[in-house]
Amino acid sequence: MARRIWLCWLAAACIAAAPLVGSAQDFDESPSAPAESQRPLAVNPFPGSSAASLVAETDFLSPFASFFSPARQASTTIDLQSYYRSPSRSQLLAVPEMFGDYRRAGPTLVITPASGLLPALATEIPVGAAISGLRAAENNHALPADRVWASFNYFSNAYDVQTDGSFGLTPTSRSQSLYRSVIAVEKLLDCGQTSLEVRMPFGSALNTTGVAGAGANVAGFGVESNSLGNLNLLLKRLMYADECRAFSVGVGLELPTGSSGAITYGALHATVDSQAVHVVPYAAYTERSGRWFGHAFAQLDIAAGSDPFQATLNGATPELAGKIDQPVLLGMDAGLGYWLLQPCCPQGRGLALLSEIHSTLPIHDDDDDFVAAGALGTFAINSPPPAYEVLHLTAGIHAELGQGWSLRSGVVFPMRKERVFDAEYVLQINRTR
Repeated sequence: MARRIWLCWLAAACIAAAPLVGSAQDFDESPSAPAESQRPLAVNPFPGSSAASLVAETDFLSPFASFFSPARQASTTIDLQSYYRSPSRSQLLAVPEMFGDYRRAGPTLVITPASGLLPALATEIPVGAAISGLRAAENNHALPADRVWASFNYFSNAYDVQTDGSFGLTPTSRSQSLYRSVIAVEKLLDCGQTSLEVRMPFGSALNTTGVAGAGANVAGFGVESNSLGNLNLLLKRLMYADECRAFSVGVGLELPTGSSGAITYGALHATVDSQAVHVVPYAAYTERSGRWFGHAFAQLDIAAGSDPFQATLNGATPELAGKIDQPVLLGMDAGLGYWLLQPCCPQGRGLALLSEIHSTLPIHDDDDDFVAAGALGTFAINSPPPAYEVLHLTAGIHAELGQGWSLRSGVVFPMRKERVFDAEYVLQINRTR
């Protein structure tokens, strides 16, 4: 397991650090000046400064990144402030953010009643409104920035509750689509080298009900969760940036503010509370070249702690039946875009096409599954395992509306049989200063 982790991160670091370890010529030569029509008309001053005038095109190299670039010394604070006010940063900041995409699968549960002629019931447990999960690439960019944004996601047929064909009964299935809204703000710190982002997701209240069995042997079932997701915090630190590319690293925290998930099947009842804190270290890279631009993100989703599982094993009072741990998940995102109508300045209007691919996979093969049995029935956790390994393709269009406002719309399609929804529609609106 440790070997696979180091190999994944070594490959990501080699790709992302490529612009940092170039020759002396790569760093010593000044970038060619853009056409006058492409220069920004205005730019905000760096944090804490009242000056708003543009300085010459420049770049920035952090002290940490300078260890990988022996051809050049680390930039000073004055260099960082100069980069913040330069056309280099303004033009790179005008590159559209990634759409990003993520819905982390929750733990699975199979309930088998101990008596009667009732079939087994299989469902995902809707922890955190069934829409939580921190993806650093979602509506993000390698450059730290002052911005606010909001998004709306519609996941078609994202939630299924099924019964099997036990006792010759016809299997039943109930599906529900999910809605997700996010409100977020990112704020610059440390003269523009660092930013802190806060995201708050909200989902649609989940309430899937039905009846299982036949004749005199029937029981109602229900899966419920409220609409509150897990709060996300992201810290981003710029490592290197010039007119055409930026590389940053950061860490995210997913805090357990989300709603509990509850499943009822006749006299059987189970709940899972969101209590695990997820730590998400990540690296981000953004590049532009003429009308073309692209992004690459890599992250690890590490659950620090467990989510408690309670169930009615022997009586009417739920008792602790176990704790659910999530495996470490590796996420990789890559996107490519093209300006159909390139803005004449960073605050101008434009139209671009975007395509992205998103991959998530557990980096070890050990599934956290267990069985809790009692007089009322048997509860099998993560058997079958959750849909952690997914591959999604995103396509969309981005419109720059002027004055820092942008509107983007896209669709997401699963590319594997294992999936957490049938299709997704995403709408995002951004305001960048």
